[in-house]
Amino acid sequence: MVDSGKRRKASYRDVLRSPAHVNAEVIDGELFLSPRPGVPHAHAITELLLRLGGRHRHEGADGWYFLIEPELHFGDAIVVPDLAAWRRSNMPDVSGKYIELAPVWVCEGLSASTMKLDRFKKLPLYAREGVEYAWLVDAIAWSLEVHGLVNRRYELIQMFGDGDRIRAQPFEEVELVLEDIASLPTRASERPIIYGDAALDLVRGASPAR
Repeated sequence: MVDSGKRRKASYRDVLRSPAHVNAEVIDGELFLSPRPGVPHAHAITELLLRLGGRHRHEGADGWYFLIEPELHFGDAIVVPDLAAWRRSNMPDVSGKYIELAPVWVCEGLSASTMKLDRFKKLPLYAREGVEYAWLVDAIAWSLEVHGLVNRRYELIQMFGDGDRIRAQPFEEVELVLEDIASLPTRASERPIIYGDAALDLVRGASPAR
């Protein structure tokens, strides 16, 4: 993703106009259209949610509230992480179409099509908004990176590779195996991301899809 110069500014209206088969996100005024996850991706997200949520969801105020692919609004920025979690003592308003309260934890699956967006656009935004922990799962490198927030910037605090038994912050009570979640980055057909003016041309020439 190379910036070719000044771009037109995207808005939430462009997200609403986007085709239903993509994830539409806006970062720094730029629209990104990513391929929707395929079945292996959705299955892995579900498996990770079951392993983490099954242990933590029913622990009162100290427990966690998990959501798959929530639409998060941080001012003009709009992002959709693969998974996000809030502490039940500070729950978001879930009555609307999107959430404005930053989660405590997010998880993104890195794929060939989404890696640059997740690492270089979304990760700094999560840090800026105060998300305490960000996980990056990389099936190409067979790794799990755990980033922790320090002075509004992320530091790599844990790193796990193939074969490791994982106890990762902030869910150290749950032991994970990378093979159980490594298929997370698999995307449908690995279609490339459409972004910037090309994305705006696409959605502004289409009827609202959602």
